[in-house]
Amino acid sequence: MKQLLLLIVLCAGLLSVAGFAQSKLITGKVINDKGDPVPFATVKIKNSKVGTASDAQGVFTIRASGNDVLVISSTGFTSKEISVGTENNITVSLAQVTQELTSVVVTTALGIQRQAKDLGYSTTTITNK
Repeated sequence: MKQLLLLIVLCAGLLSVAGFAQSKLITGKVINDKGDPVPFATVKIKNSKVGTASDAQGVFTIRASGNDVLVISSTGFTSKEISVGTENNITVSLAQVTQELTSVVVTTALGIQRQAKDLGYSTTTITNK
């Protein structure tokens, strides 16, 4: 009985070591449609809490296994999912989203939210031209 228990513990230990050995360091770069780097993009492993951010040149590193899926996102760009597979170096191109803001909610001094047109005092409008 003790031998069987010892064998089970040893097999479980070997399987856990083999599981850790399958993860690898993935390096990559996040670029836009024009080939320019996307700084500070978020890179996460899908269905996990593990994630990182790209640097100012769009370069990132993350430890993942071959069957993981990376979710890459950034403000102003569409998110993209990439399967890691056997790759160690990944270049991801994100498409830019062109959406206009239609309505802005203003938070007043007391934390009350109002539309800008509903306020009885002066407001400032900022445009991106």
